[in-house]
Amino acid sequence: MLVVTTGVALFKSEAREGLDSALDDAEEDAELDASKIGIGETYRRLWAACQLPAVQTLFLVLLTYRLPTALSDNVKQLKAVEFGLSKQTTALLSPLVILPLGIAVPIIANKIWH
Repeated sequence: MLVVTTGVALFKSEAREGLDSALDDAEEDAELDASKIGIGETYRRLWAACQLPAVQTLFLVLLTYRLPTALSDNVKQLKAVEFGLSKQTTALLSPLVILPLGIAVPIIANKIWH
């Protein structure tokens, strides 16, 4: 996918007509159709949005929220095998039991301790 995106960026040329008028309209109208501006301007706007403090905080939270439980997530599979469940049974139970528990337990814990 990265190769295709790079190829399109390198070899596709954009129509220059209407680009200047689209940039002038951007000052008047905050909402601008992405097809009227170029790919470079689109990425500049995306980068500007990424520089907002709230977005940077969200990035940090999303990148680090699983770090404290990452070890236990991997160990629970090994403990299940250690206590006698076969790998096949563990693989079968994983989407049926462990996934809903992984969603429900934090919610319940939040209600109990919050």
